[in-house]
Amino acid sequence: MRAETVAEVVTDIIDDFTELAVQKRINRLISALENQSTSPSPENQIAVKNAKDEIIENFGKSRFVNYPIGLQITLDEMSISGYLPDDFKNSIIQSFTGNDLTPAGVLDELKGVKENADRVWNNAQQFIEAGSFFEIEPDVPD
Repeated sequence: MRAETVAEVVTDIIDDFTELAVQKRINRLISALENQSTSPSPENQIAVKNAKDEIIENFGKSRFVNYPIGLQITLDEMSISGYLPDDFKNSIIQSFTGNDLTPAGVLDELKGVKENADRVWNNAQQFIEAGSFFEIEPDVPD
C-alpha cells in the first residue's frame, strides 16, 4: 500500500467527517437521549427522533457509499472500512431496533459509536500531521 494512496484515503475521511459533521451529530443524538433518559417527555422524544433522522439522512450521503474500488481496497487494508459514516448510520439504526428499547440502553450503544468515530478522527488527524512531517501528500489524479 502506497503512502500517497493512504494519505488520499485519510484526507477523504477527514473531509467526509467534516462535511457531514459526524461528531457534532452523534453528540447531539447522545445529548437528546441523555435528556430523554433523565427527563422523559414528548419534547425530548421528538428531539431524539429528529437527531436520529438527521444522522440517517446525512450519513447516508457519505462519499464512502460509492467509493472507488481501488480506494475501497485501501480502506479494507487499513482495517477501517467498518468505521465510516455510513457504517455509523447502520449501527445507530440497529441501536434503535428491537422490542425492549430504553433511552439508557440505546445511549450505551451509541457511546461505543461515538468512541469509534472519535478514534477514527483522531487517528486520521495524526496521520496527516505525520505525513506532512515526512512530506507525504495525497495522490493527485493526472
